[in-house]
Amino acid sequence: MEIIGQIQGLLQPLQEFRDGFAIVFAVIGLILGLLQCFAGYKSLRFWCTLIGAIIGFIIGFLVGRAVIPDQLAVQVIIAIVAAILLALVAFKIYLAGVFIYILVTVFGAVQMIPLEGDVWRIVLIIAGIVLGIIAGVLAVKYSRPIIIAFTGVTGALTAVRNFRILSPDLLKSAVWVVLAAAVLALLGILVQFKTTHD
Repeated sequence: MEIIGQIQGLLQPLQEFRDGFAIVFAVIGLILGLLQCFAGYKSLRFWCTLIGAIIGFIIGFLVGRAVIPDQLAVQVIIAIVAAILLALVAFKIYLAGVFIYILVTVFGAVQMIPLEGDVWRIVLIIAGIVLGIIAGVLAVKYSRPIIIAFTGVTGALTAVRNFRILSPDLLKSAVWVVLAAAVLALLGILVQFKTTHD
């Protein structure tokens, strides 16, 4: 639980920064969601490398903080080295990067479920890890169709969620949200199948 608290402490300033620039981040989120929806399979190696770097940085920083608690500069150096190493691993070992990318994305999606309390937080963390591992294994085994379907759906959901922030009046009803996400996901999946090869 202490590690979870440390991670939440690291992410808190980012959340406050995001809240201060909600419209800017909504535009960025909309663009990234559309890119993921329509070109997720093509850009997957880039995202795998980026997520590998982010995970490496967080792990490196936590390790540095545990080993050398009073040396912020050394902690940051350790975090940067770990970020570079894990980014290289994710880039070179492509399927390992796919596994990490899918695991992290599924884990993050599960954590968005609005359940309160310490018990539910633990349940969501365990469920996120288990579902992330299952999805990661499936993505490695059946990479192209799984990745296209996954990026199409998650990209559509991300785009629609950010579009709602920018234009809340257009998608007031949950039915319209689901319908818009479903149509966008279907279009994204069809485009990806047409524009990519095994």
